[in-house]
Amino acid sequence: MGTSVTSRILCVGDNTVDIFVDRKTMYPGGNAVNVAVGVRRLGAQSHYIGCISEDRYGELVYQSLKDEGVDLSLCRRASGPSPKALIGHRGNDRYFIGSMPGVRADYELGDPDYALMAKVDIVHTSFYSGLDDKLDQMAKASNILAYDFSNKWLDRHLEQSARFIDIAFISAPARDEAACVELMGRWTDAGAKLVVMTRGECGSLAMKGGKAYRQGIVAAEVVDTLGAGDGFIAGFLTSYAGDADIQAALAMGAQSAARACQQMGGYGYAAEHPWEIPDLPSAGHKER
Repeated sequence: MGTSVTSRILCVGDNTVDIFVDRKTMYPGGNAVNVAVGVRRLGAQSHYIGCISEDRYGELVYQSLKDEGVDLSLCRRASGPSPKALIGHRGNDRYFIGSMPGVRADYELGDPDYALMAKVDIVHTSFYSGLDDKLDQMAKASNILAYDFSNKWLDRHLEQSARFIDIAFISAPARDEAACVELMGRWTDAGAKLVVMTRGECGSLAMKGGKAYRQGIVAAEVVDTLGAGDGFIAGFLTSYAGDADIQAALAMGAQSAARACQQMGGYGYAAEHPWEIPDLPSAGHKER
């Protein structure tokens, strides 16, 4: 499947604490953190660069990454509040209520960070990480630069960001396959070398060099869907770092997403939430 214990993957950017307000429970999370843990569990050497708070929430995130064996030698700590995402549930499906950015952007990339990017197989970041103005430098430093646009991409990302990206991940569960293939073509025309599109229950698609690839989902007993997308990315990147086989990477992504759905939170580590949250924003708010 392409998994290699010698593969090295660096995740740069966001971290958060996912607070399940209806269950008074919190979990460490954030795209970069979830993917860092996911690739480590699949056998890759994993590194994380970002800024984690020194408060009780940040300690949950930091300690969970240490426990999972993620390298934190270039991770920063700050005294301000942790980023938080407030999450509700309808059955096993979650919805985002609101978010607080905290200290996650309180750092600047420097020479040691770019030096590590040059040493690893893949560097991964995301829309949530706030590093779009650094993509040119990151692309120059990286062997392969992956970016999760989720469902947040705008036309400006096609115009300004696509040319820097080796692997672009996009979420499009509401589009039919023809529309997805057309959109992937737009991204590759704009400069992205490989585009991977997740489509919820419809599986996933990928496109490189004008060739489309397809993968169905792997059935799972769903407990929580929070980490499914990040689980897919972790599986795909771990496999792709091993042998660049797109079809095998899609299959491993599907398997990893299914496993992620079988646990609460992005990767577990539940903790009791220590305080009530007053005056929640209206349900259904999607910003993280």
